[in-house]
Amino acid sequence: MSTFGDLLDAGQFVDAAVCTTCLHGTLYDQWPADGEWTSARAERARATLESYQLTPGHLHAGAFSNCSHAGSPCPDDCACERSEFSHATCAVCGNTEPGDRHDAILVAHADLRP
Repeated sequence: MSTFGDLLDAGQFVDAAVCTTCLHGTLYDQWPADGEWTSARAERARATLESYQLTPGHLHAGAFSNCSHAGSPCPDDCACERSEFSHATCAVCGNTEPGDRHDAILVAHADLRP
């Protein structure tokens, strides 16, 4: 198995919720430049992503899964990896404003090094 897979099997990851802004920023390198994206949020996002690798989604099976249908495949229209309206703190930038949150797995870069 890969180092990443070994870490997931051992529970050495952060089961996180991230805002849409951080999900898109991480996946597509499209970070906002508007007034809602404060320097504090940008700094926290930068610091978090320097320390952690973000992988979208969550574990669907195994001892560390918190999926609502753990062990079963997702139907085509499944939204188990997304909360449409949440105040949960974004694990990347710290945003607590209401909005979509997406499940993500954060693994420390230091743990991924051989």
